Amino acid sequence: MRKIIELLTPSEDNNSLGKLTNQSLINRIEEEFEAKLVNASTYDTVLFPMSFTILLHPDNYDDISPYFASIVQSIVAKFYQTIRKHRNYSLMNKIIGICKKESTPLKKVMPMGRNWEFILSKTDISMIGDFAIGINNPAFLISATARVYGNVNKSSSVSVSIACQNSNPSETKDINIEALKGINLIGNNHFLIAYNKELEFKNIDIESNDTSVYYGTLQYTRMGHKYTFFIKDEIVSISSENDTREQRNIFKIPSSNLQNNHVQIKYDKSNESFFISTIASDTRLNQRIMQQSIGSPIWIPLQNNSEIFMMEKYSIRFLKK
Repeated sequence: MRKIIELLTPSEDNNSLGKLTNQSLINRIEEEFEAKLVNASTYDTVLFPMSFTILLHPDNYDDISPYFASIVQSIVAKFYQTIRKHRNYSLMNKIIGICKKESTPLKKVMPMGRNWEFILSKTDISMIGDFAIGINNPAFLISATARVYGNVNKSSSVSVSIACQNSNPSETKDINIEALKGINLIGNNHFLIAYNKELEFKNIDIESNDTSVYYGTLQYTRMGHKYTFFIKDEIVSISSENDTREQRNIFKIPSSNLQNNHVQIKYDKSNESFFISTIASDTRLNQRIMQQSIGSPIWIPLQNNSEIFMMEKYSIRFLKK
């Protein structure tokens, strides 16, 4: 009787036999990703694909499409969890059953590209190659690296462009910027998310007081107390103290007024230059109003000894090393 009830009751975690939901889509692509990772990896290196085209029946596409920008962030978070799990995995320990932490070697993690790529597409074709597509039955086209259109950009963020389908240039949308943070919009339901090497480790592993290797500093003074933030990553953010993320590339200043990723700073190693973007409409750089970024960041050059002025009250000094 219990098994009969289990068969008749849909599971929250495994909805493969029922309606395709946002969560069941995340679960399915996570399973596909881990299977590909296991097949691609070697005894000492974790290898995995980075480009994912999701083919949906039109009925499913209409349900999934409005939330896809948020879904891909959840998918990537799951991918990093899987990478961390296999990074700490020891084949020898599995064979002989030894589980001592100190005897478990760490694998190398080798991303094949600089960005995760996600494309959501609808089709009424029932078969594409060996892939069957139907209502509640998506297909995944997975490859090692993201596509690049035109010349390869040497900066840390690959810039590509394609024509957006079904777009109306006169139409405006009420978009929550927080739902799009960290995402580059390439086209209609086509997104790139920069690979973050720090997330190969748990948050506790990336917290460090080592200031010997850094690219520059951000300095903020309040009530006589000076806060200095060392830029150690190619992308850093300035956020409020309410930002719950625990990552070393986030400078949280003692204020509850700023948004998460209020300002982002990018370091381009190829020419040792800095760029800055903001999601706010009133951020000033050296007394000049910056262009607001909506969707994907709008990067402008950041010079040494520049002043970043936010919300007409928070002043941060940028100094290049």
